[in-house]
Amino acid sequence: MKQHFIIKNNQKHLLLFFAGWGMDETPFLQLHPTDKDWMLCYDYRSLEFDATTLQEYSEITLIAWSMGVWVASQIMKQHPSLPVSQSIAINGTPYPIHETKGISPAIFAGTLQGLNEQSLQKFQRRMCGSAADYQAFQSIVPRRPVEEL
Repeated sequence: MKQHFIIKNNQKHLLLFFAGWGMDETPFLQLHPTDKDWMLCYDYRSLEFDATTLQEYSEITLIAWSMGVWVASQIMKQHPSLPVSQSIAINGTPYPIHETKGISPAIFAGTLQGLNEQSLQKFQRRMCGSAADYQAFQSIVPRRPVEEL
């Protein structure tokens, strides 16, 4: 997993954000919460998480989106002493590949087998919801190669 500080001003409060599948820091660089440091987590090919970088914080607000909800749930189980004061899950589940609580295993397998640049763009168009939002997203699209995903 990659852990990237977008803002590190030695605040005591950290906004810890677990992004969705396929993301990197690019779509989030323009967001600047005030009075908080801000760390983005992404690239879940490994769930290795360096909690030592969070020791200086007395308060952590955890936000997880999509596949990041599952990752955050795994990380929080490994590090229950982190001072999380609030946690927010957006459009995700602790059961990402599950017949009734997540993505159907057959759909997940089909997506993985057919993953290429064209299908990634289709996924992103659906994620954005409208042609206008997809067009706007193109200026901040993640820069991860499809082979990495």
